[in-house]
Amino acid sequence: SLDVKGRLIMPAKLRQDIGEKFVITKGLDGCLFAFSQEEWLNFETKLKSLPLSDRNARNFVRFFLSGATECEIDKQGRFLIPNNLRTAASLEKEAVIIGVGTRLEIWNKENWEKNIQITLTIKKLADKLGDQGRILVRASGTENLLRVMVEGKDERLIQEIAERIAAAINESINGAS
Repeated sequence: SLDVKGRLIMPAKLRQDIGEKFVITKGLDGCLFAFSQEEWLNFETKLKSLPLSDRNARNFVRFFLSGATECEIDKQGRFLIPNNLRTAASLEKEAVIIGVGTRLEIWNKENWEKNIQITLTIKKLADKLGDQGRILVRASGTENLLRVMVEGKDERLIQEIAERIAAAINESINGAS
């Protein structure tokens, strides 16, 4: 949980990987990304290699670099998440920190649970579709869009699956039961 000052406790097992000082920034899909200093330099190098002549590349670089902040873990294992980043990730009280390869993601707990439900629904429907088609999912964190495309031979099955995915996403967004 975040305290009233916007501090969050870094779990001990993740603290070793990320280090005492690390960088957090806006992430994709409505979360925050946290990088060890070494991984941040790697990420920043990749961002800097994108072409300045490409407007989308410039926007992508701005998205990540504009809010990037160095954080330090205090003696109680807490770190301060700046207000602009708490707002960007809708962090108010309950938060979830997960390890994702070379970074951590910090999620609003409710948003994380919605994300998991959508993922599980899509997986179940993909299993139902089997080898008769495929489901393609693309997320755009900078635009808060989720694009889902269902392809296959059986139009009735494809329509049913597309409708069930849309219903799961709408339920997640609107909080319907």
